[in-house]
Amino acid sequence: MADNTLNSSAQGSWLERRFALYSRGSTLRTECLAGITGFLAAAYLLVVIPGLLAVGGMDKGAATTGTILVFVGGTLLMAFYANLPFIVGPGIGGSVLVGVTLAGSEGIGWQVGLGIACWSGILFFLLTKFGLREVVTRSVPQSIKLGLTASIGLFVAVLGFRNAGLVLANAKTNALMLGDFLSPGALVALCGLFLAIALQARKIPGSILWAILFATLVGIPMGVTRLPGSFIDMPHSLTPVLGQIDMLGALNIAFLPFPVCVLRFRVLFHHGHYPGSGRRSGSAG
Repeated sequence: MADNTLNSSAQGSWLERRFALYSRGSTLRTECLAGITGFLAAAYLLVVIPGLLAVGGMDKGAATTGTILVFVGGTLLMAFYANLPFIVGPGIGGSVLVGVTLAGSEGIGWQVGLGIACWSGILFFLLTKFGLREVVTRSVPQSIKLGLTASIGLFVAVLGFRNAGLVLANAKTNALMLGDFLSPGALVALCGLFLAIALQARKIPGSILWAILFATLVGIPMGVTRLPGSFIDMPHSLTPVLGQIDMLGALNIAFLPFPVCVLRFRVLFHHGHYPGSGRRSGSAG
């Protein structure tokens, strides 16, 4: 009864006029559940991305603050400008390129690495602005788009399995092999995974959210979930990284393959991720 009253009052509200929730077949409760679930599902990036950037020498605290700000800004732009239910922020691919490949393996400063990533973003914007990206999108067969969507999902799944210890990378060949399924991390991950599958099969609203919360609580006595020392803290300063991007240094002819590589990844990610997410949410084809 309370939900019906809330939904009825919201139908003529600013939320409906701005986002057209009900005309799209959604409700305020659904959007709130989806927002919380999306945040919890993407929260690992707030730890992983700064860690990757820190490999290349970037201040981890400043990288954490910057990552959060970019997520907030990108998601708000998606909500209020594009009116699409997507979380937008830094990607793992670009973070690996800047922190691990360029600054770590190649010995290029992270300042230049940021410049390379920025130039690839500018190229992607120009492709979009002049309609070239849409030409590429239309030229990709539907079967490949579906395959890219599945491959990105598998990539994220492998990352989760590795973090949980379900699979490990061979130190010599880097090939994946089975981990210890009886380790605390693996047990918690399996409990959460099976619960999510069971709840999804029964079409219970917020199934992913409940599975995440359950796994988090189970992980506390098992030593997997680490409780914070304080729940409120001041963010780290951006001073160590603010204004340090080297756009001119990134134009070195020797670095030309890198922005092209990142651009190719962005285009492929667009073909795979956003059409798949759009079909699931009903907001894009």
